[in-house]
Amino acid sequence: MKLDLYRLELISNIHELMELKERLKNDVLDPKLNWRERMELYQSIQGINCRIENLNNRLENRPSA
Repeated sequence: MKLDLYRLELISNIHELMELKERLKNDVLDPKLNWRERMELYQSIQGINCRIENLNNRLENRPSA
């Protein structure tokens, strides 16, 4: 299950991203996957981590009311 980076950018809920990341981490352990499929999953997980970091940075830098 490789994620489309465009689709990933549309997700703005950090909790949803973390759940997706956990599902992908579990999928990596599937013995049916070959090396290439595992690497695609790792790339998707890296993309999710970057998206989470970007969203956290935005929240931290948002002016307080």
